[in-house]
Amino acid sequence: MLKKLLFSFSFVVFSVKAMAGGPLDGIYSCGLSAAGKNAQVYITINGHPDGTTIYVPAAISPTNDAHGYGMGTATSTSFIGTTMFGLPFNFTINPATGYLTGTAVINASGTNVTSTVNCLKIW
Repeated sequence: MLKKLLFSFSFVVFSVKAMAGGPLDGIYSCGLSAAGKNAQVYITINGHPDGTTIYVPAAISPTNDAHGYGMGTATSTSFIGTTMFGLPFNFTINPATGYLTGTAVINASGTNVTSTVNCLKIW
């Protein structure tokens, strides 16, 4: 009985993991450049079972200006979509290195600015 229960639990965990994971899922350490300023941010990228993928900057301090999220579609080498402000983003990843680069139009103090990101997958 215990063996059967453990097998069932393992199957459910594996099935959920396989259905929800996206090709870019993970935590990234990013250098962000926008409007002549540079910042270090961390973002998470998570795929959903319906095929959409979301990124969210981690709130690592109360003074972190990078906030919000972006949703779109991810493949094994790209992630494109729009931010919560309805602005575009476009990321490309090198699957061999986990290095993610791209641009996102962000809202900084009420002004839309194009930012560039250079990220390394850390988990």
